[in-house]
Amino acid sequence: MLLGVEEPRCLIHAPNESVDPGEIERPALAEALFLSAYTR
Repeated sequence: MLLGVEEPRCLIHAPNESVDPGEIERPALAEALFLSAYTR
């Protein structure tokens, strides 16, 4: 399983991509909490 977080407007893998860490803070936290609960 490959998981990642991104915001649809951040143009991931585009020539002029730019990701503000604030844009992915909540999805990253949700993923970390899910993985933590899933592995118990």
